[in-house]
Amino acid sequence: MIRSITFTFFVRLIAAVLNFLVIVLLSRELGPEGKGFCTRYLTIISNALIFCDFIGGPPLVFLSARYSVGSILLPSYLWSAVTSVFTTYVFFLFDQFTSNELYILMILSFLNSCVAIHQNILSGKMKFSRLNTIILVQSVVLFFVLRYLFEITTSVFELTPSPIHYLLALGVSYGIAALVGFFFLLTLEKSGEIITFVKFFVQAFRYGFVNILGHLLQFINQRLSYFLLNPNSLGVYSNATSVGESLWLVSNSIATVQYGKISNTTQKEEAEKLSLFFLKLNFVLSCLAGLVLFFLQDSFFLWLFGNSFAGIHEILLYLVPGLIFYSGYLILGHHFSGRGEFYKNLICILAGLLFTATGVGLIFITNKGYTVYIAGAITSLAYMANFFVALFLFQRESVFTLKQFLINREDLVFLLRGFKKESDKTD
Repeated sequence: MIRSITFTFFVRLIAAVLNFLVIVLLSRELGPEGKGFCTRYLTIISNALIFCDFIGGPPLVFLSARYSVGSILLPSYLWSAVTSVFTTYVFFLFDQFTSNELYILMILSFLNSCVAIHQNILSGKMKFSRLNTIILVQSVVLFFVLRYLFEITTSVFELTPSPIHYLLALGVSYGIAALVGFFFLLTLEKSGEIITFVKFFVQAFRYGFVNILGHLLQFINQRLSYFLLNPNSLGVYSNATSVGESLWLVSNSIATVQYGKISNTTQKEEAEKLSLFFLKLNFVLSCLAGLVLFFLQDSFFLWLFGNSFAGIHEILLYLVPGLIFYSGYLILGHHFSGRGEFYKNLICILAGLLFTATGVGLIFITNKGYTVYIAGAITSLAYMANFFVALFLFQRESVFTLKQFLINREDLVFLLRGFKKESDKTD
């Protein structure tokens, strides 16, 4: 298990570096405004994935651990196709992009949802190395295709790069990652009982309704600022957000393994003990990463992204505290999801949404103007609310005392035993 987490972390680290290089490419070639448009495209695709996740998201991890892959794959595809088209068209009606980009974004949303479906099934089957391979392939392809498109546009055709090149690179990366994931599913051993279309949709809706509502509300918590800021400010703020959210590399790596393990565990106390250990480990590593971000000055970001991206360091001062607390929520949230207790995540997200709605409302009532710094502060407070409500729910129904939430000798023993067991298996 520890080895799986370590491997997942390094794969995600490589993917994060490549994705960060994509941000650098977009920033240098397109400037803040062009980068802002690309951010909005990706946000729309991500929002479409929330509705696709109604069937093909976290509930699929829970269900794929119990039913055969063949009987859950087709209905997941069908649902994703319908919701990708519908959700993208709704954004089009609100003038978030032009008609020329409509069909491209529909296709990209569907391909992205297919990638997510394959990853969730592999997580439910605890095939973490294959899941990590998909993540790595997608990041590698995106970076090199985007770089190639920018180079031939400027050197061969002598034209200026535009956000459309980013959409094309996304299409290639999503398409290849989806094919790789589908191949991995074909090679899985046939296991689990066959589930009918009707039963699958009933089960998925049972777990998915609360889940999609939670994801939608959390999307508002995390990305409402992306629609309130102008493209130039959004370009700077989104870069700061991307840098800050690199903190979640640790928690996402842990949660990937944790979710699959807990979904396949029937012992409540065993699942709670595992999640508490992961929570402590995550906080130690995330705080260390947060310190590194605090020491990065604006001069570094100006050198990295270009002279138009001033203010990133100050935005991070507002964001990082909340990002650290939210990394803890990711661990507790995946514990709830792995236990099928999606309603608890919804409670935590509603707490964060209350802070977001109050903050944004006060800004517009007082007419003070919605700046990147205000956006960072409101988002950070919402993240803190997510964590502390989740911690309350977890502690209330667990066997642990508050003292046991502190790092102790047993945690070090647990960590060392984990490494020893896996080294013994290797031997």
